[in-house]
Amino acid sequence: MEIVQRIMGQIIASTSVFFLLSGAVAMITRQSLPGGNVTSSSPGANSTSNEDLSNETLNSEAPDTKPTVGSVRSTLERMLIFTGIPEDYEDFDEETEALFYPPTFAPLKPCGYDRCLHLQVPCEEMQRKQHCLCPGISGPAERPDPPRIQDIHASADAVSVHWCAPLSTVSKYHVLYWREGEQDIRKSPALNDTFRLATVSDLEPAASYMVCVEASNNAGTSLLNEEDELYGPCKAIRTQSHQLPYLYVALAIAAALILLVLATVGWFFWARKKKYILRGSVCNTADTAGVSNPFYKSESVEQL
Repeated sequence: MEIVQRIMGQIIASTSVFFLLSGAVAMITRQSLPGGNVTSSSPGANSTSNEDLSNETLNSEAPDTKPTVGSVRSTLERMLIFTGIPEDYEDFDEETEALFYPPTFAPLKPCGYDRCLHLQVPCEEMQRKQHCLCPGISGPAERPDPPRIQDIHASADAVSVHWCAPLSTVSKYHVLYWREGEQDIRKSPALNDTFRLATVSDLEPAASYMVCVEASNNAGTSLLNEEDELYGPCKAIRTQSHQLPYLYVALAIAAALILLVLATVGWFFWARKKKYILRGSVCNTADTAGVSNPFYKSESVEQL
């Protein structure tokens, strides 16, 4: 405010000085113009002399109104005193502007926001806490873009869906699914904007289904594009059959029985071979124990 007052005072003083100098120049110009010795073209010496006398009288009686340097100086001093500006006032606008430096801010970093992470904290909340930059997201007055299904797993009677959030303001999600060839579209309960994973059940085994994820806000609901199964919100799946687990169990039992039979047969042949080896070693030991007596007879022993 002080600088503004000084500037306004300087403007007023400059304007006053300008008008004063203009008036002084005008008065000097009028004094320099020839006012006496005007001759008349009419005849007669009396008329000419009378006019000369009158002009001399006027010139002698007219006061000298030419402004002097002192009068202009005194007027300027009175203007400076009236406006309150000191005589040695100088303009410091250039120095003031030179001393003003605009504030500098450190560059902001992107927020660690993952659009595919389940139960992800909203980026607006992260921005308030971390002072970071969020990706460009459309406002709540626009319909959200469709989510993108990242992964999907199907069992005999359920399917698990994992998706990525769109670059839009989302208030809730829904998982839609229906059997191919039917118009009965079923919808999951509403999921808040932090969800990226959901499971739907009550599906029929060995059946083909179309599964979609839609996003909603106050402006509307995202569109469903069933043709773009690679990056779109919909995917076609087929549930597993209930017969497959029983088949796997039967194959496992059969494999266990075959292994048991093979183990039994192997043990049987191994035991038989070991028995033959032991019997042969006993016979060899009896043959090499000593030399038989040729005079020995079993009858002589019986007579004794």
